[in-house]
Amino acid sequence: GATPVAGANRAPRTLAAKCGAGATLTIIGYAPANRSLAQRRALIAAHYLAHGLKLHVRVKFATRTNTNRIRVVTNKQ
Repeated sequence: GATPVAGANRAPRTLAAKCGAGATLTIIGYAPANRSLAQRRALIAAHYLAHGLKLHVRVKFATRTNTNRIRVVTNKQ
């Protein structure tokens, strides 16, 4: 299984506090040539931010990349 990174829970909470209630974020999941994994990554992050921190989210994913990550982009309210 995955090992949590120290402070990983703190970053989303800090972002939510800075954005304010009702802010909209775009979550982008990346996985090289693996649509399913990219989509799952984005959906897991989106679920946490939308339900745990009460933010509005849009989900996107990218497979034409060499990157394995999730990116969170803040949008204007």
